Amino acid sequence: MFFSTTQFMFDNDEYLDKVTVDIPRRRFTLLSSEGSVKNIDCDNGDEFMRILDFVRDTCTINDVVYI
Repeated sequence: MFFSTTQFMFDNDEYLDKVTVDIPRRRFTLLSSEGSVKNIDCDNGDEFMRILDFVRDTCTINDVVYI
C-alpha cells in the first residue's frame, strides 16, 4: 500500500520538505514546507528499518539527511 507523504502527515497546503534520519537515536524528523516538525521515535531496530525503507522508496535522495 502506498501512502502519500504529502497528505497523511501535514495539512493539505503543506508537503514534506526534508527528512532527517538520526541513526543512533532511531529517530526520523519530518519537516514540512510550512515549517511544521514531526518526530517519529522507533522502539526497535525492525521498526526503524521498515520506516527507513519507506523513506528511501518514497523520498528523493535530496530530501533525506542522515546524521
